[in-house]
Amino acid sequence: MNTLVEYTRVPRPTAGVGQVVIRVERAAICGTDILMYKWDPLGQQLVGDLPFIPGHECCGKVVEIGTDVEGLPEGARVCAETHIPCGHCYQCTHKLQHLCQNLVLFGHQIDGCFAEYAMIPASAVYQLSTDLSPEIACLLEPFGVSLRAVEEVAPRGDTLAVTGCGPIGLFAIGIARYMGAAKIIASDINPFRLNLAMTMGADVVVDAGETDLQEAILSQTSGDGVGCIIEASGVPSVINNMFSYLRKGGFIVQVGNPKGPVQITDVMPDLMHKELTLKTVHGRRMFETWEKSEALLSQGKVDITPVITHCFPMKQFDEAFTAVLSGQAGKVQLIPSLGD
Repeated sequence: MNTLVEYTRVPRPTAGVGQVVIRVERAAICGTDILMYKWDPLGQQLVGDLPFIPGHECCGKVVEIGTDVEGLPEGARVCAETHIPCGHCYQCTHKLQHLCQNLVLFGHQIDGCFAEYAMIPASAVYQLSTDLSPEIACLLEPFGVSLRAVEEVAPRGDTLAVTGCGPIGLFAIGIARYMGAAKIIASDINPFRLNLAMTMGADVVVDAGETDLQEAILSQTSGDGVGCIIEASGVPSVINNMFSYLRKGGFIVQVGNPKGPVQITDVMPDLMHKELTLKTVHGRRMFETWEKSEALLSQGKVDITPVITHCFPMKQFDEAFTAVLSGQAGKVQLIPSLGD
């Protein structure tokens, strides 16, 4: 049991200017929540003032509307966009609100959604247009990251490697399968996650703890390398080596947050001579990515239910985090114990 985190009663938040309060239907645990739960140094950097309520992947119903809020009626079903934009910087005025220069993060710098009620700035609220179930709707936020990554590499008819089969990598596999990738090679060191990768549509899985990933991918691509890579592990050694099995002229999207310094060993043959394209993804386009994500999921074009492996009452948060840390879980969700 984590003695730094407790389940307790706190005052219900109120909606101020430009804010709404939602009654949380369901929330999901993200990797950054794990950093906070473990009180990892990086997790400590993410947290605002203590005491603090974590959580940012959620859906719920609007129960209170503050002043200067338009278009969000009481009872509307909504999700929270983690990135809260300032509205006036260069990025915000050029349709890049998710990259706001003065970005504030819901569930990081301000209280999040691991609660019965949560306050969200209206500028960061996405209103659902379909009857998407709570278990799916609360995952629109991470699903949108995966969608952006797949869109950037555009894998239709090409070979794709997904390194790291956590939820982001698993969602990416399902999206790439729908978008017409010719061959999907998934890698991880966790057999449980590799099994999920096969379920989500991977053609080949590689246990990178047992097999040389470069050799495996070159073998699967007649020595050319893959045309696209979605790097979702954040493991420095994986990032360092991925350039070696990318085909010349290929595309890489870095999604996983690097856990340490990154360097490329053979810069000339693996980087400069390949004329590769390297992009990073930080969040979802507001709210274009959300609309696309909701359409894909509500129309059944991508099925993410295999990734949802556990659901706990929020008061059993310790059991929920233990499940995540066991390595034998996909996406773990929490339901507020209303009235407790």
